[in-house]
Amino acid sequence: MHIINNKSKGGEVSVDNDGLGEILGGDVAGLAKEVVERLKTKGETLSFAESCTAGNVCRRIGGVAGASAVFMGGVVSYAVEIKKRILGVDEKIMRKYGVVSEETAVEMARGALNVMQTTWAGAVTGYAGPGGGDEHASVGTVCFAVAHCSGAVRAFRREFEGERGEIVEAATKFLLSKLVELI
Repeated sequence: MHIINNKSKGGEVSVDNDGLGEILGGDVAGLAKEVVERLKTKGETLSFAESCTAGNVCRRIGGVAGASAVFMGGVVSYAVEIKKRILGVDEKIMRKYGVVSEETAVEMARGALNVMQTTWAGAVTGYAGPGGGDEHASVGTVCFAVAHCSGAVRAFRREFEGERGEIVEAATKFLLSKLVELI
């Protein structure tokens, strides 16, 4: 694990590329329920910025009874233009590091925090396939970020295999597991 300190945006960014913090056991529905319960216990709120999962993470959280107490909403920023216009992702970041990068995921999570005014925000961007990929990332590459209103952000990059739906579901499970760990 290594730390990136981005003073211009405030807060500390931690990037995990080395496999630490494996996915917690359990099914996606159970992880979503645990996220909601932890947020309720702490009186905190959550939002999302999703790209390759196209709202699947929001759907899973929204499917939990009582989620309305903590879940404020999400932005499906499938298009680069939406990442820029709604979430405020810097085009220079996407050009330099790629749309599918930890850096872009961090910007997306910070954008969701700003737009939704929540305690926590999760972000996911990736190539679920079968097409896609670029010089920065291949199909199956998914980048995530979890941001807190204090300015702290954790970013992760994972490679998943399988069909499109399997990659979307694996990415959803991974982000929910990280939220369980961090909340």
